[in-house]
Amino acid sequence: MIENDIPENLVTRIKYKYWEIWPYDLRPGVMWYNFKCWVWHRYGTIRCRRLPHTWSDRRTILLPASFQILTDFIDKECSPGHVEWYGEYAHQIEVGGVMENVMDEMKELYRWWNTVHEKEYPERCDELWEAIETCSPKIRCVPYKDMPDYIAGKMMTEYEDDEQRGKHKTLTEELRNLDRYMDKQAEEMLKRLAAVRLWMWT
Repeated sequence: MIENDIPENLVTRIKYKYWEIWPYDLRPGVMWYNFKCWVWHRYGTIRCRRLPHTWSDRRTILLPASFQILTDFIDKECSPGHVEWYGEYAHQIEVGGVMENVMDEMKELYRWWNTVHEKEYPERCDELWEAIETCSPKIRCVPYKDMPDYIAGKMMTEYEDDEQRGKHKTLTEELRNLDRYMDKQAEEMLKRLAAVRLWMWT
């Protein structure tokens, strides 16, 4: 027993002495891991696939960045992962006063972002804009009286008839209502996404 304890204690002492002298961040294994993360796997960098590489306002980035985190988690981390999403010990969360499975809630948010917000919503906007262009009025500039030519005049819209005016008004109002509805939904979904963040680990 004594002969077996001596090497073990000696190795332990050497390890602890090494840890005291050599800083953690400068150990070979840790340095190699940090180098790989800096070069290849930048886990702290969120690549929003649907945003341009040019400048974007922070309010524009917040929504896609948040749901990109969820998308990456669903696609790359939690399948199968190490968390028991279903079964006797499945995690649950309250949604609208009803207890739901956390993974079901994540998948619903995933579906809303990738299907509704990123596919169906833009397609419907394109359809409305195409329809609006077919009934858009002519726009002409009427100069102000007694004003120099270099000063812009008043912009006037001219419709062919009341039917065109009514159709244009209806379509533009529908587009505005759709935008308002999606903005309201985005706020709600962001709150729901924040509620499931504690379970986004593997």
